[in-house]
Amino acid sequence: MIAANAGTSGATVSAGHDRRDAERRPYGGQRRPPKNPGSMGDALASSMDVLCQDRRMANVWSGVTIDCLDPERVAGFWSALLGREPGSSQEGWVYLGERGDPQPRLVFQPVPELQAGKVRIHLDISVDDIDEAMTEVVKLGGRSTGERHDYEEGVVVVMADPEGHEFCLVEYYG
Repeated sequence: MIAANAGTSGATVSAGHDRRDAERRPYGGQRRPPKNPGSMGDALASSMDVLCQDRRMANVWSGVTIDCLDPERVAGFWSALLGREPGSSQEGWVYLGERGDPQPRLVFQPVPELQAGKVRIHLDISVDDIDEAMTEVVKLGGRSTGERHDYEEGVVVVMADPEGHEFCLVEYYG
């Protein structure tokens, strides 16, 4: 399973407006004027206003955790493919990168069982040449799933790492 990790600022989230909020803000206490009443955009904006009333939460995407039987092997594959060196980690785990790096850290955690079923989240890896990238993945111990999608803006090929975690190689045209 691949999961995104995020940090929080510890800010308290309030679900209601009080009279002072309405007096401090234009538009009857709303953070922004309505665009198209009843639109999906308004519903989202309204939900965000409720969630982030007085403070913006400082959530930051810090990493992706990949469950695997052999963290060293799978991390070695990803390290070679992405050119990211292992960082310090707890025993049995492997981290590629450090917290605070410009790219999210990849974390490989040991689990006792193989993946069952399709993972509903995956990594997209942008490449300059789809054929060269596919060859590199295979040389590193990964494999092609045989799935390819050609679009006007580019091509997407679904690959798998040594333990079968699927990811996409993406070559954008132009």
